[in-house]
Amino acid sequence: MTASGIHVHDIRNLAVTPDTFGGQSINFYFKTELSRWRGIIHMKGWSDAGTYAAWQLAGNAHTTIENKLYYREGVGTTATSWGNWLSVAFENGANTFTKANAFNAATTFNALVT
Repeated sequence: MTASGIHVHDIRNLAVTPDTFGGQSINFYFKTELSRWRGIIHMKGWSDAGTYAAWQLAGNAHTTIENKLYYREGVGTTATSWGNWLSVAFENGANTFTKANAFNAATTFNALVT
């Protein structure tokens, strides 16, 4: 017996924009980003083309282990509408996220939402 899951599209020849998949959807695909094959989660909440942001998380889908996760967001209808990929920090990774940084981030977040 094999487990079933969510289909992941291979879209290596498609220029992905923040609006590629439309709004109110979450999509999964494989594509070369950051010089490696990546498995990417694409989230877009609202459907007004070019008006609302979409965001993505990208993980390694290459033949070697990388132990990195990346995030970006964008607004628009062209492939250049994306912001830069940002590395997500892990406690034991190269980009160590210290307790002091976590406290500062939590304090900043708290100030923004209260």
